[in-house]
Amino acid sequence: MTKPTIADAHALAIEAHGAQTYGSAPYATHLAEVAAIVDAHLGEHEDHRTLMQAAWLHDTLEDTPLEASDLREAGFCDRLVAAVRFCSDVPGPDRATRKRATYRKMRLALNATMMGEGKAGTRLGAMVKLADRVANLRATVRSEQARLAQTYAHEAEVFRLAILCPWLPAPLLTEYDTLIERVRALG
Repeated sequence: MTKPTIADAHALAIEAHGAQTYGSAPYATHLAEVAAIVDAHLGEHEDHRTLMQAAWLHDTLEDTPLEASDLREAGFCDRLVAAVRFCSDVPGPDRATRKRATYRKMRLALNATMMGEGKAGTRLGAMVKLADRVANLRATVRSEQARLAQTYAHEAEVFRLAILCPWLPAPLLTEYDTLIERVRALG
């Protein structure tokens, strides 16, 4: 079996998300923005292909019927599966509960990775998760959604602490901080 390409990840993500929307746009719009951010900030990274695959697939385990085993069966490597799992929210009854558990999961995974005990894909997942949040913040600023802006502003510091690690591209982290200031101004 040949290794899946970035185009394979793109096709699987589009198929899995089906008719889902991101605001009023097809969900592919959000996935494409995350992929563009990853490409712009991590285009020279040694794991560029896996990062781009993860950018396209980052919401599949959370928002579609696909499971980690489906990604493995499609031939995706364990690093990719770990990265996508890192990006996925922990299930819960409401956003606050999900995010609290997810940020805790992310921090514990990053701590283990920094101690040399974590999964190889955790580093990649952290980079993609930050790109995902930057894409979300850009969309919020463009649409001037005050309610969503308040949500992101409220979560900002906890998200930053949960994801902070030495592998994040400094310019992307700076963009995150700048966008948080802009969403605070909207809320």
